[in-house]
Amino acid sequence: MSLKNLIDSNGNLIASEEGIFEQEKLALEIMRNTLGLSIIKNNKRFILSELELYFGGIGDKAHDWYRRNFKGQYGDGKISRTSHETAKYQAMKGPIYYFNRKGGGKHKRCDIVMGEEGVAVSFLIRAVLIDESFELVSGPNNALNAMGLTDDDLGKEVEFHDSREYVFSKGFYIEEPRLRIISGKAIGFSHGCLHDKKPWNLFLKRA
Repeated sequence: MSLKNLIDSNGNLIASEEGIFEQEKLALEIMRNTLGLSIIKNNKRFILSELELYFGGIGDKAHDWYRRNFKGQYGDGKISRTSHETAKYQAMKGPIYYFNRKGGGKHKRCDIVMGEEGVAVSFLIRAVLIDESFELVSGPNNALNAMGLTDDDLGKEVEFHDSREYVFSKGFYIEEPRLRIISGKAIGFSHGCLHDKKPWNLFLKRA
């Protein structure tokens, strides 16, 4: 089974509840298996310790790609500030790096795009652990800056290193999923979307 888009050209769902659930379940399973993997950047190891699912391909209105391409789905007509040029990376074959904007700014963040070509699904990096010291860097913008990711990394392949066995041997475990984070709180979104209040945030916790 592979990740798929279950929406039509207008952004409307065209699948059964069972089909949507199966895609959600698969995406969360892949994300769970991504926690504890490492990315080496600038000769430092960063362990992925908190990820959040965004899946425009099943009608997630909080996903930049969906918001950019289907503004008619919003009563107020608002769309993501992400440009078409940048958002297109979220529907490319993963794993690649995606940034919601180019340049700097405290609201810049990094997602790891995980779908096949044309399937819009990504994991927002909310926190990382640095090396074996397990120093926690929390917050999407803080994590991006700590890793030293720049616009030159946009669209580049993410090279994962499997450090899960080591991480879990040090007492870390995957905490129960919670709602996606808004302004530092796990409260979910309010877009009138099936997925607004889904527990799509996963993170590592130390016993």
